[in-house]
Amino acid sequence: MLTQRIKAEGLMPVELEEAVAKALEEESLIVAPFVTITVAEYGNRPISVAGAVRTPLTFQASGPLTLLEALTRAGGLTPELARKSSLASRSPDQMVPRLR
Repeated sequence: MLTQRIKAEGLMPVELEEAVAKALEEESLIVAPFVTITVAEYGNRPISVAGAVRTPLTFQASGPLTLLEALTRAGGLTPELARKSSLASRSPDQMVPRLR
């Protein structure tokens, strides 16, 4: 019914509800629309963390994940490697790479 598409990518359900309601009202399709968005299934993907970590594991990631977050879930680096390594970020636009 809408003449223009609504971009849903990156929006939380409540934000998408607001966008759909606004579009319906702006195009005079519904007066004072009440919109409910429910996520039926999240796109999870398995992430494996192995090597010199305290607790190697595989877990399901449902969104963006930094390398530091994955290492934290694995209990961090082993003491031997932790003394020899460091992870740092120079500025907010040079963050630790995200796993995809």
